[in-house]
Amino acid sequence: MRKIQRGLSGRIYIIAIIFAVSIFLLGLSVGIIFNNYVQYKFEEDKDLLEVHLTSLNLKDKLISSSEDICQFSLDQILEDKNELGDKISVLENKKGKHNREVLIQKEFYQLIEIKTLILLKEFKEKCNIEKDIILFFYTNDENDLLGNSYLSEEQGYILTNLYELNPDKFVIFSFDINAENDAVQTLMNIHDITKAPLTVIDKEMFDKYRNIGELKDLVGL
Repeated sequence: MRKIQRGLSGRIYIIAIIFAVSIFLLGLSVGIIFNNYVQYKFEEDKDLLEVHLTSLNLKDKLISSSEDICQFSLDQILEDKNELGDKISVLENKKGKHNREVLIQKEFYQLIEIKTLILLKEFKEKCNIEKDIILFFYTNDENDLLGNSYLSEEQGYILTNLYELNPDKFVIFSFDINAENDAVQTLMNIHDITKAPLTVIDKEMFDKYRNIGELKDLVGL
C-alpha cells in the first residue's frame, strides 16, 4: 500500500511539474507574441507618421509659395498639425518618451511646427486672421537642471484643455528644450528660453507654472 501511495505521489509530483512548466512556457510564448505585436504596431505607426510628416511638409511649402495664401484653409492646416501631435503622443505612450526612434520623429514634427508657425504669421499678416500664438517650452527629462518635467507635463495638460475649449481663440506650438535641431534652438535663442516650463503668449514671456484661471486671464478669456 505504501509503495502504491509513493508511486501515486511521485506521478502527481511529476504531473505538477509538467503543468507548471507548461504554464510558464505558455506565458513566455504569449509575452513574446505580444511584444512582437507591439513592435509591429509601433513600426506601422512610425511609417504612417513619416508619410504624414512628409505630406504636411510639402503641403506647407506649396501653400507658402502660392501668390494668394488666403485661398487656403488655415483651420485644416492647424488640424493636420494637431493630428500629427496626437500621433507623436501615441508613439510616446507605446515606446516611451525617451525612445530614440520616437525622439527622431518628434524632432521632425517640431520642424513642421516651426514651418506652420511661420505660415500662421503670414496668414495673420495677409488674411486678417485673429488668432493668438502661444509657444510652450517643456522638458521630459526628470533630471533636467534647466526645467521641471512634472510641471511641464501638468502645464501641457492645462494648455491642451484650454485649447480644446477655445480652438478659435489661439494656437499652441510646443517645443522640447532638449531638441537637438538648430531650428528649435534658434527659436529658443530668439525668445531667450533658458528653462521649462515656460510659456510665450504673443511675444510676452511667462516663466513659471500657471493654473487654468491664470492662463484664461492671460489670453483674455
